[in-house]
Amino acid sequence: MAFPTAVEVAILKIAPHDPANDPYREIAEELGVLLSTAPRTKPPCCDPAGDPPVDQRIMEQLDVAFRRLTRREQQERSRR
Repeated sequence: MAFPTAVEVAILKIAPHDPANDPYREIAEELGVLLSTAPRTKPPCCDPAGDPPVDQRIMEQLDVAFRRLTRREQQERSRR
């Protein structure tokens, strides 16, 4: 978890892609947030084979950002 501002919280959950285990529902349950029981109106996230969509451009941008964060954290630790 991270707190970007005094009124915001950012939560990152890394979980395997498994349509049977909804990470949003897990986070909501952990936080005690009630979710709607209405049927899902969005299209499924997976293709007919059950594979999630992959946007290579976004994946590359995330990889760069995470590597940058990791380097920054390592630099901060070495300064202590």
